[in-house]
Amino acid sequence: MWGENLPADDAPLGPDERLLDATEVRQLEPRLREPPMRALHLRGHGAVDPVAVTQALVSASKDHGAKLIANSAVTALTVRDGRVVGVQASTGPLAADTVVVTAGVDAPMLCAPLGFDLPIAPSPALLMRFTGPPGLVRTLVTTPHLEVREATDGHLLVAAGYNGEISHEDLQRAGEQMLHRLIATFDAEDVHLVSVRLGTRPMPTDELPIVGPVPGVDGAYVAVMHSGITLAPTVGRLVASEIVDTVEAEQLAGLRLTRFHSDTEY
Repeated sequence: MWGENLPADDAPLGPDERLLDATEVRQLEPRLREPPMRALHLRGHGAVDPVAVTQALVSASKDHGAKLIANSAVTALTVRDGRVVGVQASTGPLAADTVVVTAGVDAPMLCAPLGFDLPIAPSPALLMRFTGPPGLVRTLVTTPHLEVREATDGHLLVAAGYNGEISHEDLQRAGEQMLHRLIATFDAEDVHLVSVRLGTRPMPTDELPIVGPVPGVDGAYVAVMHSGITLAPTVGRLVASEIVDTVEAEQLAGLRLTRFHSDTEY
């Protein structure tokens, strides 16, 4: 990682952090065209391929008895006698003892009929894949203009915020621009754009996750956050424990929906 936000040379560092000079950066990333004079190395940090992780989790869930209903959009929550008892989906109604709303930017739409306003804003981002020579990027490289790592399938993954149009042509243009940036950063001409995906990340207005039961409505639970992939393993376990074992997680105490409606009885 390098850029304007690096700590000063005499600033205290975390247990897995160390400042590198250009020679040390070159040892870690020998294909950089111009290694920075200073960079921060976070030895304990890593990255995952979000698409591969999603596919792996879905497959494992099915192996453990979960039922996957693909290509089905949830359009509304089913409420009976003040309690959420299921959902209305494009493929038909589904009953449930507890509905966990993990719909990201669509969560406010689903929760609005319950009388609860979720303050969530969309945060569009691109996930781009490139082919390149093996070992071109050895670590997770983060600069003011680029974040790139190599996935297990050999593709280079680049994530970036996006505020442009969503047409195929505009997305392709954004991918081509990032391709030029990659080639300018790393010593390799044989790099090619494979795909560009646009995702709309949910961003709570106070930038903290929103996790917990919907106040005053039984059977409804919300889990919305950014960054979802980073936090999902821990939050998923805590949410499951709260719902299945009815054990309230202290770690989630400051993330409840009641912080947006302090006068709501809960």
